[in-house]
Amino acid sequence: MVVRKYFKIYLRFLSRNIQSSMEYKVDFLLGILANLFQSILGLIFIWAIFNRIPTIKGWNFHEVAFVYGFAIIPSGISELFLNNVWLIPTVYVNQGNLDRILTKPLNPLFHIIADGFEPHGFGFIIFGASLCVYSTLKLGLSFSFLNILYFMVMITSGTIIYFSINLFMATLSFWLMDIVSSMVLVHHLSEFAKYPLIIYHKAVQIILTWVIPYAFTSFFPAIFLLKKGALMLSFLTPAVAISVFLIAYSFWNFGLKRYQSSGS
Repeated sequence: MVVRKYFKIYLRFLSRNIQSSMEYKVDFLLGILANLFQSILGLIFIWAIFNRIPTIKGWNFHEVAFVYGFAIIPSGISELFLNNVWLIPTVYVNQGNLDRILTKPLNPLFHIIADGFEPHGFGFIIFGASLCVYSTLKLGLSFSFLNILYFMVMITSGTIIYFSINLFMATLSFWLMDIVSSMVLVHHLSEFAKYPLIIYHKAVQIILTWVIPYAFTSFFPAIFLLKKGALMLSFLTPAVAISVFLIAYSFWNFGLKRYQSSGS
């Protein structure tokens, strides 16, 4: 009953946000094109490398392209539906808008998420999905029901990981005045997840796996579909997503209890 209530509320927020976004059609299209262009530039960079070097540590162009596309999709979904978490430090905490939300009979975090919609994320989703399909066909991978189900579960889990890391960093704004630059810095680490983890130094691999687990958003799920080993870690992504979310949400609630209005 509660889930249905929140779902209906979310749909109302979403409908309003979509209508608002479509009022600026040029901005809507330019945002999508900008994200597409950014993703294409990254792919061109990969192509330029493999145009001279056939394989890198056992990975060919289409395998790396598959990981690249896989990484972009959860990032795009997070930007599309969950991007409002980036406004917590500035709009909600520093400007005092969180006070208004705390007076509403809704979960504050749900209200913040539902109040935001970033259509530019479509660009990442479209390109990532297209690249995965293209690479799958080139590599002759199976489109079985189980593989498609695995793909969807991992994309969902990857989205949760992106959101949870952003939420954890945004929660620091309850104590720190300027946390946005640190959020951006941590988010940029996700760029490493667009390429095979084995090409990096061991220290980087550890950080991206066990400290800031972006590797579980793309690399580990992808190697299962590509049949390139480490299958145990490939199936850990949902568990990592749940764990990271619980940590981030607990930290959010801890910070919320210590929140003091900007006007106090």
